[in-house]
Amino acid sequence: MSARDHILQRLRAAPQGKAPLLPDVHAFHAASRAGRPDSSRAERIELFCEKMAFWHGEVRPT
Repeated sequence: MSARDHILQRLRAAPQGKAPLLPDVHAFHAASRAGRPDSSRAERIELFCEKMAFWHGEVRPT
């Protein structure tokens, strides 16, 4: 029996439980924004663009 067959045999013999629930992405983002001051979507996009421009300026090859 090959190693692959042995692994598959062990996996098939293992008890099958319920699959884990997927993370709630919307709740995660809502919670992460809850602690920040209120800002409009446009302000968040502008901040993101500024951060990306800064990052690209920092990593520009010389």
